[in-house]
Amino acid sequence: MIKTIKTIPHFYKFLREIAEFKDPIFRGHSSINYKLQSSAYRRIEQKYKDKIKVKNNLSVYHEQLIEEFKSNKYHQSEIGELSDLEILAKLQHYGAATCFLDFSKNVAVALWFACSSKEDINGRVYILKDIQDIINYKRINSEQLTYCISEFYKDILEDGTKNELVSHFILWEPPYLSERILQQDSIFLFSKQEDELDDENYIFKVEIEKNMKKDILKILDTLFNISKKTIYKDFHGFANSHAQNEIIDFIEDGERFFEMANQYFQASQKDKALEYYEKALEDIENEEILITIYENIAELHEDKFTFSSIKKALKYQNKAVEISEKVLDKNHPSLAVSYNNLSSIYQELGGEENLQKALEYQNKAVEIREKVLDKNHPSLAVSYNNLSLIYQELEGEENLKKHLSIKIKM
Repeated sequence: MIKTIKTIPHFYKFLREIAEFKDPIFRGHSSINYKLQSSAYRRIEQKYKDKIKVKNNLSVYHEQLIEEFKSNKYHQSEIGELSDLEILAKLQHYGAATCFLDFSKNVAVALWFACSSKEDINGRVYILKDIQDIINYKRINSEQLTYCISEFYKDILEDGTKNELVSHFILWEPPYLSERILQQDSIFLFSKQEDELDDENYIFKVEIEKNMKKDILKILDTLFNISKKTIYKDFHGFANSHAQNEIIDFIEDGERFFEMANQYFQASQKDKALEYYEKALEDIENEEILITIYENIAELHEDKFTFSSIKKALKYQNKAVEISEKVLDKNHPSLAVSYNNLSSIYQELGGEENLQKALEYQNKAVEIREKVLDKNHPSLAVSYNNLSLIYQELEGEENLKKHLSIKIKM
């Protein structure tokens, strides 16, 4: 099954859905064209096109890789002698092709890998919703950690017995070997049968449209503190994150604060959104952006449902209307939205004077909407309804008649 993330709402819906999964693990690919294969499998496949030959040479490849590593005395470690699996984990850390399919227990990590490159191609996240879905899996125990790599790949062991591990998917949650493994919340999956893993019975796939990649990266950075600097949190990663071609992201300015505020706003983290909108105001000069900031700050204050917060909402919504009247056409639909929002705040404050103001601005909204919208448009219906309620709240026979006439119009 494949789902597609096409919009920001799709993205947040996806996050809510996976929260229901039991013990999921995730893997991200920057291109939908990449197969669910280990880098070692791909490397051997370049030499042997036949699948059987690839499988039969997996053990030999890893044995030779480890032997060469040891012959160069790279295996002397600060934490003592490393096992074959630990050596391979270290090698993968520095870019060597190994048998490990690197999954993560953190969906944000997989999303970052799916979006961090290849902006012209859709990305993909692979999800094992519950590792128990893979019936024939085994977790590495302390004894198996000491095994030679061949014991996971050879059909017949040296003592002549059949190797039961060969037919299983092996899961290994590596110990602390590097800051990068820790930060990426890594869990390795490997098997001689890895080509059988990409199966709908095991895997749930989510495709990320290419135009969404930048937006998702911003969300991951803002809400989850997932970025190139945190994913590759070691000396090499730090240096690479400050390479010549990397965009400087630590100089804060109004537009960056505005982007961060928008992400918090969409994620309903209201206090953080308010904090960053107010920071953005100190540096933003673009009047169209200012309208959005004032509108959203007004909404955030209004949602607090206290008299003082609604008064603050009124202050910011008035600022939004003031700029909208200056920069937008007098019949612009967005100006009608600003008038409608201002009317609603005055209506919440109540009292004769505020209700008269609510009536004034709702009439302005209706006037624009009647000119530019179809008579059955939902926004026009909203304005009629709001106007009717205001008349209903205002005392007097004349206002009651107007309330009834609008109800008929609706």
